[in-house]
Amino acid sequence: MPIGAAKIAYQGYFVAAGGVTLRSDSYASSVKLAVPFDDEHDFDDVSHSITNSTSSQATDTQGPASSITNDTRYWTSSPDYVKSLKNASGAGSAMTYAPSTAFPAASSGTYVLESWIKATNSSTNANWCFSSADSGGRWLFGINNGTAYSFANENNLGIGTDWAHVAIVCDSGTKRVYHNGVYKGAWVTSNSGFSTLNVGQFNSGDGNDFNGHLQDLKVTIGSNRGYTGTNSSSANFTLPSSIVESY
Repeated sequence: MPIGAAKIAYQGYFVAAGGVTLRSDSYASSVKLAVPFDDEHDFDDVSHSITNSTSSQATDTQGPASSITNDTRYWTSSPDYVKSLKNASGAGSAMTYAPSTAFPAASSGTYVLESWIKATNSSTNANWCFSSADSGGRWLFGINNGTAYSFANENNLGIGTDWAHVAIVCDSGTKRVYHNGVYKGAWVTSNSGFSTLNVGQFNSGDGNDFNGHLQDLKVTIGSNRGYTGTNSSSANFTLPSSIVESY
């Protein structure tokens, strides 16, 4: 059921037709993309509902090898999402999103890209999960189920075999990556800004796509969401609750 259906504000929450309630967000005015990847919303961006329509719904292009399945999901209670995004290898298999606000230059901009992620392949340089497709320069993150974090021309994140929260933060040009809130290092890019986010792929012509699952993809532009700190042994902030409050 697309979130673009009728909705009302109720005590700080936003309720879509059909009874789905989206969680209120302290940083709502800066949220430009929010995709639960659940069985109610499929691939739809719901940020325009979280912000009470102060932003436009992002347009998306779905790839043929991406699907919403009940193989696994992160949120298994309060609420139970039932499904999550499953992404597999294959040229053009993933998707793109064009938020209402473009990603600013990494040299000075402020934004957060975050998601719950479960990787199912350990290959390095062959699991491209988030990318600018080289628009504005290289901005590229590979995510695998290894344990090593590598920051070079491409950023490779080994998050292990379990579901993990990954936050890619640009804070007035200061770059940080967090794994379950733990600081993992400073990511590398000279990107000057881009408008289309590739999810699960480098670009539509490259076959080295991310292998695994995504839940609750969110992009916040103009705020660091309080995701600060460089503690490398314990979480620097409280991990976010689900985008959906209840069904």
